[in-house]
Amino acid sequence: MVVRAFAGEPPTSLKDVAQRYGKLFEDVDKRWQERLQSDAESRTLPESEHEALRQVFHGGGTAPVTCRPS
Repeated sequence: MVVRAFAGEPPTSLKDVAQRYGKLFEDVDKRWQERLQSDAESRTLPESEHEALRQVFHGGGTAPVTCRPS
């Protein structure tokens, strides 16, 4: 997912890089919140690449984080 986010036009600034990562994390967090709405007992996302990014915010030993669009 990260490779795809940076494919094509390369970022021209650190802000561009942050926006691309922000979009990835926002999308994965949205999927996670939707999954929890449909199944509150969920512990993972079914897609391994989404789950890997979800772990950044919601994995064991991390503080809860909520992504908000800027």
